[in-house]
Amino acid sequence: MCNRPIHRATLRTMMGMVLSLLLATLSCCSPTSEEQNPPCSIASLRGLYRGYPRIISQELIIAGKVVSDDRYGQYRHRLAVQDASGGIFIAIDHPELHSLHKMGDSIVVECRGLTIGGYGGSAMLGGPSEGESEVTPLSPAEWMLHHTTLSQGTLPTPKRLRIAAIGPEDMATRVRVCSVEFVEAGKLWSEVTEGREAHLVDSQTPTDTLAVRLTNRGDYYDSRLPSGVVDVVGVVDYFSTNYQLLVASPSAVLEGEEK
Repeated sequence: MCNRPIHRATLRTMMGMVLSLLLATLSCCSPTSEEQNPPCSIASLRGLYRGYPRIISQELIIAGKVVSDDRYGQYRHRLAVQDASGGIFIAIDHPELHSLHKMGDSIVVECRGLTIGGYGGSAMLGGPSEGESEVTPLSPAEWMLHHTTLSQGTLPTPKRLRIAAIGPEDMATRVRVCSVEFVEAGKLWSEVTEGREAHLVDSQTPTDTLAVRLTNRGDYYDSRLPSGVVDVVGVVDYFSTNYQLLVASPSAVLEGEEK
């Protein structure tokens, strides 16, 4: 596997272009192009996954914002990066990714030498496949070779949608799921972490449901899941034919605020 860092001269040339394009619609990946590509849209990179792992041999670069935070135990060993076209999870073997990346950080990732594979049926970026794992987590040293943090900034405004509207284009992106109710309303957080998920239903269409993945770690076990109609902010995940919502902090669930 080739782990080649971005050359400083190349990075300086790219930085101005990357910052201006970061939240704009980016160009598509061209797997057969022999020319050095400008930043590739994350949606196009995800499109390279065809149901089996492959090592990226092209000079593909993505640029986006970090929209995940593992300080409460969520997103363990996974970093969610989002641009205007979509998002992708990157597998990284680090116990506290939030110490490396703040939510809202703008980063550039050089994808050559990384593996695009699947986890639970969704594309993920990381190290080479091993056994039944199509993607393995990158070591901190490998991750340092493949990324550059450009700046700290604000988070993308979460896309407002209802449960039924969640689709593949929302994977690994920050969303605000509107007008929902917790099935487990009134229960302590600690009462539902054993099953590792709570459940949302649409307030107008109760047959529309969405699992909220919870952590069994954290210092907020005595908080109660709210009653009534709320909005919940989180990052969309997918596992075994079902969409899920990962929340970055308890307040995003308990208050439905745009954190």
